[in-house]
Amino acid sequence: MARVSAGRITQSLAIFASVLILSFCLARLAGVEATSILLGENPTAAQVDQYRAARGYDDPLWKQFARFIGSVIRFDFGVSEITGKPASQAVIRAFFVSAVAIFPAYLFGSILAFLFAAIAASQYGRWPDAMIRILLTTSMSLSLVLVAILGQLLLCSDQGAGLCAVQGWRSNSASAILYHAAGPWLVISFATLGYNGRYFRTVLVEHMGREYVRTALTLGSSRWRIVWQEILPNAIVPCSVRILFGIPAVLVSGSLVVEKQFAVPGMGRLVYDSIARGDDITLTAVIAFSALVFAVVYLLSRPLFNRLDPRARSRA
Repeated sequence: MARVSAGRITQSLAIFASVLILSFCLARLAGVEATSILLGENPTAAQVDQYRAARGYDDPLWKQFARFIGSVIRFDFGVSEITGKPASQAVIRAFFVSAVAIFPAYLFGSILAFLFAAIAASQYGRWPDAMIRILLTTSMSLSLVLVAILGQLLLCSDQGAGLCAVQGWRSNSASAILYHAAGPWLVISFATLGYNGRYFRTVLVEHMGREYVRTALTLGSSRWRIVWQEILPNAIVPCSVRILFGIPAVLVSGSLVVEKQFAVPGMGRLVYDSIARGDDITLTAVIAFSALVFAVVYLLSRPLFNRLDPRARSRA
């Protein structure tokens, strides 16, 4: 057990390091920096050279990466020259905002998607399955920007239902959080329903054709009982993989469109603003924090899957 745990930790550290190296190289190759913004539209060559030298942009990549690793270890990336705030604090604050404004909707949408997929699998080839497939495909086909705009018009604006805030964010009370998070929740839940629902349905329907299911149907078991008592224990692991490893992507980048549209100061909005402003300090902090989140998710995935997998439980 200790050997397995040590191996899992080693793999997580390797993933963390790989993501850091790849992200650092991509950011440097993309040239995301604040030189032109801070020095104005037409800086002289001498001003640019002086600024780049002061920031270490002219140093070899290995030196820049060594400084980057030191910042990661300390989780201190300095103060953003664009916002004037410590980058690490901005990332942590944005992460908690996204955790409130995005994660509950992603989790709810995934659970709802699994329920729809279970119903579709139990009614495979019949009209409920066809209707659910149409719903899930429609959810996947619609642009997230369009869904966000429609949600604002129909549910949030004064011309619509006026149920929640059109834009902005306040967290001074539970009612304020609910009022400002309801819009993003609805949009993320609808998008998650389509993408995860189609995948879950595919996994469950694939099990419907296996021999143990055909045997149970021959013996007179209902499709609903087969789905929940026979198929679910075998399909729960791939479905959980989909949900679990989607969390870092949703919190860090998948929320970009929704947070920008609803003016929510979360991770997605922070990434967008950092790139648009050339705020390389904050963007570097986001990269490091994203790699850490993914490594933690990977580290926790095996114990979770071992508890969910009936074969792992039987071996234990």
